Amino acid sequence: MRFVVVLAGLLGCGGSGTNPQQGVGPASGGFVGDDAAMVAPRGEVGAVLASVGQGVVGEQEFVSAAARQVPSDGRVLSIEERREVLDTLITEEALWQEATRRGLYRDPKVRKIMVNLLLREQIYSQVKGSDFTEEDLRAYFDSHQEEFTVPEKIQVKRIFLAIDDRRTEADALEQAAGLHKQLKSRPDKFRELAQEHSEDPYRRRGGDLGYVAREGKPGIPADVIARAFELGVGQLTEPFVGGGGVNILLLVNRRDRIERPFSQMKGSVVRKLKNKRYKDLTDTYVQEILSTVEVEVKEEALSKVDLTARMGAAGEVTEEDDIALDDEGLEGDE
Repeated sequence: MRFVVVLAGLLGCGGSGTNPQQGVGPASGGFVGDDAAMVAPRGEVGAVLASVGQGVVGEQEFVSAAARQVPSDGRVLSIEERREVLDTLITEEALWQEATRRGLYRDPKVRKIMVNLLLREQIYSQVKGSDFTEEDLRAYFDSHQEEFTVPEKIQVKRIFLAIDDRRTEADALEQAAGLHKQLKSRPDKFRELAQEHSEDPYRRRGGDLGYVAREGKPGIPADVIARAFELGVGQLTEPFVGGGGVNILLLVNRRDRIERPFSQMKGSVVRKLKNKRYKDLTDTYVQEILSTVEVEVKEEALSKVDLTARMGAAGEVTEEDDIALDDEGLEGDE
């Protein structure tokens, strides 16, 4: 493959390269075609080493790529090796332009990456841990101690029989009584019976709801949580009505409340303050951006969007779900 290459600066990759030349295509951060004015150029590229369509490959990009290559003589890349590096960058540039021409930057995942890169450049890079004094950190910790306390949690299993058009309350209680009788003599059968009979999203986990705090957990009725906290470890409830059906609960384990000191949570305090600063700066930045574009919401079209296909029943919870939440707060922060 032969390319039209500008060799000035190529032989001396550590040369001056102080002539910033701005391209108008993808290599310089702009878009080709109808979207050419969507994004501002990304900055200096150094001496132009190759023109590729509407873009360029610049010295700065080349130096970064060349630094990742090992010279065959162990000292400096030969002209052939430099050509290989440049050819790779040219190919990437050409492919990037084609992807842009096809509008692939509108893919949801790509858009998310681009937005995150924008916020990293404009917002996150402005905030450092050193921005906050020891007094700032201590003051936040003292006024938000509950955020750094691991609440009391219990691990509970549940069998749930819904009361609905298929089953009356009396029928559900009768079925639950039979299950309860089996569990009293064989508590180790809870998982098996839950997988066979339970009708909540935790069925596949054998009814294991994981570790739950008193404030509850999404999808688990508050009255069920309250009843579970009354149990001792290993204790089984009688069947009771709650949350739209009949429940049988088994308390598996209990973790006490843990209050962690400032010395242990200092790193977590820094992260919380940085996140708060990120949010404040991001909100301001977003408002600035929105003020530069005209936005018109089509209320009638919005109201007519059919979402029924996306509103299925809640999926079942798998064995792997909630692991991170179950163990949240057990490890100390740096």
